[in-house]
Amino acid sequence: MKELQEAGNHWQEVESELNTARLARSQGNEGKARVCARRAAGKALNAVGVSSGPPLAAIRFFLETQSMPDEVRVACTHLIATVNDSYQMDDGIDLIADAEMIWYYVNSAVFLSKKHGIIR
Repeated sequence: MKELQEAGNHWQEVESELNTARLARSQGNEGKARVCARRAAGKALNAVGVSSGPPLAAIRFFLETQSMPDEVRVACTHLIATVNDSYQMDDGIDLIADAEMIWYYVNSAVFLSKKHGIIR
């Protein structure tokens, strides 16, 4: 029961980070939105036991050690990318959407693993 409660707390933290990222973006603070999106992805990975490190380290570790669909791999690559000289991401990169994709991916992977008896 404690594990489920802890997992629920992690998921609440992920959702809180994503909400903060969305709010920051709506207020024109893209820098804060990027930071919160990266934290959300890192917390999602930590919640399922992929890593216990800081967000960028967790994303890098996940990218380097796990197999995943190409779109999830691209989302991870976006999240660890650096901004350009104007402190912007390249056109078409949405780190909030990328963090959400990772969250949904690891959440569904955990669900499917539990359903098929891989995780108990």
